Amino acid sequence: MKVLFIAGGDLLKNYKSGGEQVCRRNIDCLCELYGKENIHFLFFSEWKGECPKNCNIFPRLRRWKVLLALFMGHKMYYPWNEKKILDRIRDISPDIIFFDGISIGSILPKIPDGIYTVVFEHNCERKFVRNQVRHEGIIYFPEFLVISACERIAVKECNLLICINERDRKDIHHLYSRTADLLLPVTFEGSLQKEKIVPNAKKELIFIGSNFKPNLEGIRWFVDNVMSVLEDYQLYIVGKNFEKERKKLERNNVTVVGTVENLEEYYYRYQVIVMPIFYGSGMKVKTAEAMMYGKTILATDEALEGYDTETVKGIFRCNTKEEFITCLHSLFAEDIPTFQEEVYQNYLNKYSRKAALEILSKAMPSGE
Repeated sequence: MKVLFIAGGDLLKNYKSGGEQVCRRNIDCLCELYGKENIHFLFFSEWKGECPKNCNIFPRLRRWKVLLALFMGHKMYYPWNEKKILDRIRDISPDIIFFDGISIGSILPKIPDGIYTVVFEHNCERKFVRNQVRHEGIIYFPEFLVISACERIAVKECNLLICINERDRKDIHHLYSRTADLLLPVTFEGSLQKEKIVPNAKKELIFIGSNFKPNLEGIRWFVDNVMSVLEDYQLYIVGKNFEKERKKLERNNVTVVGTVENLEEYYYRYQVIVMPIFYGSGMKVKTAEAMMYGKTILATDEALEGYDTETVKGIFRCNTKEEFITCLHSLFAEDIPTFQEEVYQNYLNKYSRKAALEILSKAMPSGE
């Protein structure tokens, strides 16, 4: 069977974001199910070189062009380019179209008959962009209107609707009166090398995440409310562009590392990871990543959203200043395991690519 994978992101760039990692996971699963040679791609990029095999690239809008497109009811392209996209789809003539996200969901009613359509929701996008409006400003309001319309059409028109957790399924049902057909949680693909783990008995904590609003607000709260009390502990903040916040966040017991080439050494060096995230949508890929490394995890409800961790030894749910402080004092009163085997096994069983492939293979058309 021939599959067309339509992505909102630029597949020729490596953003290393959680959403991109899930997108790559979806591609890998489809390649394994249908064969790499049968997967075609359609996406939007600034790529100027020779088009890679099986790739169909349309110009990616930037800056004021995005705003203009939004005011015309689209996000990824101008309305007069829609016919070109539909013509390309007809030329490829796929059996299945897999929409990775809903950014061009408005095109779904115009897809030729006989093509099986799948929509994968990274978040309840209406809720996600609404949070951006609330926390980051009215500038996101035009996107909120367009994304809401695209999502409503995509949810209504697709044959198979996939969400990543129960919260998104409930939100989408509340908004659009359709229940997702499948839950496919966030997974992380990594290669654990236990021999690289460095024993560390010091009172050291690590936060890993890129510098975007929910992460920034969460770690700022943690520094002001928790680290201000835990003067004999040391926190390291690692993640893309966090060096820009160094002056605001650093204290005697807080070090901002910022952007690094390789996160692996930090996961192997520090045993306890904190995840003070208080709002968002979807699931946090960093949670699965920390589980893959067998870390001791202290996380809020939002950071654990969608994960089955209630009975897992080594994962602690903390939502208040007092809960974080009490939990850390209790942990460091004893020897903390260098590696949490139960956390790692939970990752293997539920949040690895193998686990995702088993779920997806049962829902996708077989062609038989």
